[in-house]
Amino acid sequence: MIEFVFLAGLNHNLDEVRGRILGRKPLPSIREVFSEVRREKARQKVMLTNPKPKSNLEIENSTLISRGFDSDGDRKKKPWCDHCKKP
Repeated sequence: MIEFVFLAGLNHNLDEVRGRILGRKPLPSIREVFSEVRREKARQKVMLTNPKPKSNLEIENSTLISRGFDSDGDRKKKPWCDHCKKP
């Protein structure tokens, strides 16, 4: 059967999905096998890819800056957002 030939040719990092498919009774169609392998490869790509570390500038730009009081120490004023210019 073509399903066995396809599954036998998979890399070792897809052993788990190969075992899941071979454990099914009856064996799924080649289309279903191919679809499940593609899903697993996509999942591995998302889960196992290391994201690019952010630079200090990106981290600084993504933070919310607010003030609890003016520089003169007036604590009675409301906090102010420097980004949207609203209290």
